[in-house]
Amino acid sequence: MNIGITGANDFLGIHTLNRLKNNPEVNGVEIFEKSGSDILNKKSVEVFVSGKDVIIHLAAVHRAEDIELMRTNLLGTLSLVKAIKETNPDCRLLFSSSFQVYANSTKEDVIGEDFPLGPTTTYGFSKKFEEELILSNVKDSAVFRISNVYGPGCRPFDNSVVATFIHLAKEGKEIIVTGSGDQSKDFVFVDDVVDAFELAVFSKEKGIFNICTGESVSINRLVGLLNKDFPRLKVARRTGEDGGFSTRGSCKKAEKIIKWKPRTLFEDGLKKCE
Repeated sequence: MNIGITGANDFLGIHTLNRLKNNPEVNGVEIFEKSGSDILNKKSVEVFVSGKDVIIHLAAVHRAEDIELMRTNLLGTLSLVKAIKETNPDCRLLFSSSFQVYANSTKEDVIGEDFPLGPTTTYGFSKKFEEELILSNVKDSAVFRISNVYGPGCRPFDNSVVATFIHLAKEGKEIIVTGSGDQSKDFVFVDDVVDAFELAVFSKEKGIFNICTGESVSINRLVGLLNKDFPRLKVARRTGEDGGFSTRGSCKKAEKIIKWKPRTLFEDGLKKCE
């Protein structure tokens, strides 16, 4: 089994690469991000795709100007899809998508794969279009819509509010909670997400799968758990609307079809990040 990974230098990619490198059933793992590589360069991508049994596509920009974000994400995925289609059509493609493809949800909603789509961010739109490109053009593909992933190595002010709050707590700096603090997210631990990709590498199941926990954790609960380990935690509350919309996913389809389910309780995962 020969595997290629894009985005192997980023948070999720580092964890995925380390896991697969140590899997005895994997013959080799090649990362795309090497000297001179350019996902928009046709030759570079064709060379990378050649000889691979599975490509795990994690590369993405999520904090950039809208034009740059769409250019990198959408055109990068188009380049990869065309290379697979033209040079290695039997290659399996696993894609890291996001809950941001879904429409706004409330705390009462349970987000299954049939929940209405309606991205509210440019990043969400890019993921939605990338999904369509992949599912329409790669015959052996699976799309993982991942909720809010967190874990060791997660970058503060970039990847997750969990990483940001832990960083502020360690630095003795103030955590700011806007609104009620009741806004909540479905946080999934990075090792559990890697489990899903590892299972899918050796599976032939196709389609779209939510990778989440089915549990929604509020900002207030996150702050309360951190306060146990950081008794001097500084918290400031500001009036205003709750930031973002609440998410709680359903992973029943992934449990049934690819035999995946989350293993890490939020409290346990949080301690591994501290």
